[in-house]
Amino acid sequence: MPRLLREMLPPEKRELRLLKDPPAEIRDLAFQMLAEALLPLYE
Repeated sequence: MPRLLREMLPPEKRELRLLKDPPAEIRDLAFQMLAEALLPLYE
C-alpha cells in the first residue's frame, strides 16, 4: 500500500488495513481520492 495513502488514513484504519490489506478497499479509496482531486477541475 502506498505510504501516502496509509498516512492519510486515521490510525485505527491504518492498523486494520496493514493487517488485512484488502485490494478492493484500497482500490475504492484510491478512486475516491482521485475523484475528489479531479472534481474541482470540472466544476
